[in-house]
Amino acid sequence: MTNITTQYNEAKAQYATLGIDTDEVLRKIAQVKISMHCWQGDDVRGFLNPDGELTGGIAVSGNYLGAAHTPDQLRADLEQAYALIPGKHKLNLHAMYADTTEQVDLNTLEPRHFSKWVDWAKAQGIGLDFNPTFFSHANSADGFTLASPDDSIRQFWIEHGKASRKIANYFGEELGQVCVNNFWVPDGYKDTPIDRLSPRQRLMESLDEIFETSYDTAHTLDAVESKVFGLGAEAYTVGSHEFYMGYGLTRDKLICMDAGHFHPTEVISDKLSALSLYSSGILLHVSRPVRWDSDHVVVMDDELQAIGRELVRNDLLQKTYIGLDFFDATINRVAAWVIGTRNAIKAVLKAMLEPTDYLKTIEREGNYTERLALVEELKDFPFGSVWNYYCQEQGVPVGLDWLTAVKAYEKKCISKTLGGALMTIINAHFVKEMMATTANMYRLGWDERNGGNISYLLTEAEVAQYLTLTTVVRTLPLAFDATALAGRYFIVTGSGKYFKNVAFEPEKSLGVIRIATDGAAVEVLWGFVDGGVPTSELPSHLMSHIKRLEVDPNNRIVMHCHATHLLAMTYTHDLAERALTRTLWQMCTECIVVFPDGVGVIEWLVPGTTVIGEQTSAKMQKSRLVVWPHHGIYGCGKDMDEVFGLIETAEKAAQVYTYVQAQGGVKQTITDAQLQALADAFKVTPVAGYLKGV
Repeated sequence: MTNITTQYNEAKAQYATLGIDTDEVLRKIAQVKISMHCWQGDDVRGFLNPDGELTGGIAVSGNYLGAAHTPDQLRADLEQAYALIPGKHKLNLHAMYADTTEQVDLNTLEPRHFSKWVDWAKAQGIGLDFNPTFFSHANSADGFTLASPDDSIRQFWIEHGKASRKIANYFGEELGQVCVNNFWVPDGYKDTPIDRLSPRQRLMESLDEIFETSYDTAHTLDAVESKVFGLGAEAYTVGSHEFYMGYGLTRDKLICMDAGHFHPTEVISDKLSALSLYSSGILLHVSRPVRWDSDHVVVMDDELQAIGRELVRNDLLQKTYIGLDFFDATINRVAAWVIGTRNAIKAVLKAMLEPTDYLKTIEREGNYTERLALVEELKDFPFGSVWNYYCQEQGVPVGLDWLTAVKAYEKKCISKTLGGALMTIINAHFVKEMMATTANMYRLGWDERNGGNISYLLTEAEVAQYLTLTTVVRTLPLAFDATALAGRYFIVTGSGKYFKNVAFEPEKSLGVIRIATDGAAVEVLWGFVDGGVPTSELPSHLMSHIKRLEVDPNNRIVMHCHATHLLAMTYTHDLAERALTRTLWQMCTECIVVFPDGVGVIEWLVPGTTVIGEQTSAKMQKSRLVVWPHHGIYGCGKDMDEVFGLIETAEKAAQVYTYVQAQGGVKQTITDAQLQALADAFKVTPVAGYLKGV
């Protein structure tokens, strides 16, 4: 007999003194299903538009490695989590997690787009729940979907809602378990509206149209979820608690109670019994708000235990569907699932180990002293021994052994991603530099949306520490001859990638490439997952590297950004190179020391072409800074600090120029003699002919 079994038998005897049959309790808890949410595994990205902006007031913080990027990766992560959680449970899918190679929009989704999920669920022996996705889409950009005043927008979302119900019914039919289809619609206003009624009328009518078709309740049940406020909807949420309470009760829909969707002083444990009197069923979204609806990982706190007690004490488990809703990218995502789900089960199990009937009896008798004494003494009963035995009997790790399994999975999973590279290459100095620099450039406002790009020349020895050089992931053609760089290695930013995401998704936003021996292609060795490609400005980068290496063999970095004040200056200042350089030198004493080679300027050209690359690289032979009028600036140098510092210094000078002009123009400045004195003191050589009389 194991220590766990021995301890359980001792606990069993102790609980028996209160009339609790722990064996029967464990049979009951094994029937409780927790619906684990898919969106914890990939930071709410989904697979229909994974690079799109998160909207609907959703924000995910953290950059822990290992976010799933494909349905197969997500399913593998889920399998690992389920293997560490006692019991058979469910998975809660959002519509944007369709597993299909088709180009399909939300309003045209069909059950077949989720057939792989159904096949997988059958193999796992679990059920599926569902959610239409009313956010992160071009048609939700103004903050309105089903409540939109635009008929065409509203109709799009009505069609999506109808499609979601067909999919949910398909899940229920195929899996033999009811699928709860939850409608969360984050429509709202940032500021106080004049008309609060009309959006709610539109939402009501839209929902009524969506729910016109009846489905077998053995297959699917509809639920509606309220919200108090959210990012972008701080003042007014169309689907308020009162709206959905009325709607759910009059339309016989499940009402979803989300732990984070009420004011901070409210708790859903206090609402369940009242709602149960009128509602045919309840959907719970167990979450953990911290000061607001922050969706932290569920922990065994007072409210979670109170929810468990309410479900058990009021016999609500038969009419309540329990789901989880949190997303945390600061920790291992599989661990987050395991912690949250195990805690949700623990809360219900702990409540089942109360002598509920006896406690109710003494309460009715007014024996509050014994009630309080018994409730407090129960806190010292050996619940942990019962839980450990349950885990052992269910064949899952006991105690922290599950964490050991997660760590092993993390190492195995991440190390094999992208040819066994990610686990180590993510710690490479050049990847860290790219992550830090892109984040800083975004912070400064130089690289909005997907603007800006960086290329970093690497040595073969640097790359060989992390990658198998013979393993080529993909080969991409070049539109020009790069023979001068044949066999050279670079890490570059990706086309269409947002600098704000690089630190969170380096394997998607960055790539290590090698120039093919014939100079006609690049070989992707790592990164650019999901079909990504190098920056569209790769011609300008590679051509600039070629020209700079001719004059400076230590050059390794080419950087492009949209530095705000420099960009503005190209509209108001003479664009002759000498004139622009002199002005920048005069705006800040250190400028001539930092870039004595001045600033090159090309004509306005369409970006992303070989023509603009040729003109930029030609200027790079003489100047490490090259301005693209009405667009941005290029910089180059031996390392990231040098190039960032170059652009930073020029941008500061442009900012000072902007302030000077706003204050009435130059009254006095650094003279040419003073500029030459600076050059002499710091032993730099200004561009010949740029200073007068010195």
